[in-house]
Amino acid sequence: MSAQLTTLSYSSWAYPNDPDGNAVACQWDWGDGDTSAWTDFRRGPNYHLLSPPHQYVLAGSYSVRVQAKDTWDLLSGWSQPKTVVANDPDFPWYDSRRFDLPIAAMSIVMHPSGDRYFVAGRDAAAAMSPTGDTALAIVTIPYMGYEDGCPLGMSPDGAYLYVTGYFYPWLWRIRSSDMIVTDSVQIGQLTHGIAVSPDGQHVYVVNAFGSLQVLRTTDLTVEHTTQLGSELSCITVNPSGQYVYVGCYDSQALYIVRTSDYAVESTLPIATRGMCVRPDGAYLYVGCDNEATIAVVRTSDNSIAARVALPGDAHRFAVTPDGQYVYFTGDGYGLDGSGILRTADNLVRGYISIGWYSVTFAPDGQTAYGVGGTAFVLTR
Repeated sequence: MSAQLTTLSYSSWAYPNDPDGNAVACQWDWGDGDTSAWTDFRRGPNYHLLSPPHQYVLAGSYSVRVQAKDTWDLLSGWSQPKTVVANDPDFPWYDSRRFDLPIAAMSIVMHPSGDRYFVAGRDAAAAMSPTGDTALAIVTIPYMGYEDGCPLGMSPDGAYLYVTGYFYPWLWRIRSSDMIVTDSVQIGQLTHGIAVSPDGQHVYVVNAFGSLQVLRTTDLTVEHTTQLGSELSCITVNPSGQYVYVGCYDSQALYIVRTSDYAVESTLPIATRGMCVRPDGAYLYVGCDNEATIAVVRTSDNSIAARVALPGDAHRFAVTPDGQYVYFTGDGYGLDGSGILRTADNLVRGYISIGWYSVTFAPDGQTAYGVGGTAFVLTR
């Protein structure tokens, strides 16, 4: 005797089969701790059973299974799970438009004015119109990126872009008004993350060899190098400018580094590939690699204030300018899509069937732009 799920919504059809021809009933495990009552027994070829309706209390992604029994109370095993996504009725975002870009971009930043955004990928960077798919200017930089993208940062006033190569050990500064490369400097290879200080005076770069490099923006001189763990994966800056947060996915280490002397003030046991900090600097949202959770770190004491369960690992993060929502994208496996976390209560409001994207927000927070080979625009 066996049972198999075919399609899922809040109600689900099951097609059970009993080799002895007995009448069969089914029950559903909804993946949120709730199990349905058994259906009535039915018999016959090609018959199917409809579950009772189920309403999820919290938005999220759930693994749903079905089990069958016959009139002798002989039970089947549980079926292979199917995933159902339950979104909040007031889910604030929807996937409004997708389009191709003029370059194969994997990184994106928004100009502070909101009148354009910038993308970077293998061998090129481009300035794009806020309408979405119109290129304002493109600059070609040989060997700049690779298939998973290249780190891209922007000065706080929007005057300059900073982009690094991956196999090619350089950092380029691009004037955003006309996309002209103004200068460059040789740094380490295999850069995984870049960030710019809130005052615009420093650029921070991390690489796979475990180095945090600090460059002065006045002349692009490497002012300081701190050696941390291997395979540094990402970096972000507290809006106060007093700390940088450095992630590492090769070991359980999230480094909190003081910018006054670039010493490690604290280390949290988190392996990560992505994170973002709330605009008020109060909380850091960190994707926990191989744990399928987001760790919410309180920056006042560098402690983990909450953990948010996900269906898979989250790798890339962005926060709305008002700090109300965190957008995260999945690893393409357990979390094959993207989600929206409400920061007021750390609840996932819903999921969108797009993933593997870097995201930036318009200054008013009403529009999000994302890239990952192709591009999308989300509106509220």
